[in-house]
Amino acid sequence: MKQFGLNPLYSGSNNIFIADIHGEGDKLESLIKNLKNKVSDLYEYRLIFLGDIIGKGQQTIKTLQVIKKLRKKHQVIIIKG
Repeated sequence: MKQFGLNPLYSGSNNIFIADIHGEGDKLESLIKNLKNKVSDLYEYRLIFLGDIIGKGQQTIKTLQVIKKLRKKHQVIIIKG
């Protein structure tokens, strides 16, 4: 079912929500590393970034580079805060 031209997030799909990174690239990398250790196959999951991706942190460029790299192998959705 499509509404407003967007694909809905189905409850049966594997979603991981990551919120309010605020430009903390090192912390984002660490989080992804921890997820890979805890989830059997991270590639089966949709990564959904919510809220502020950049902003307060000092690693804006690194944060964007990490997300860009993730987009090559994962389905990534960004919902702006």
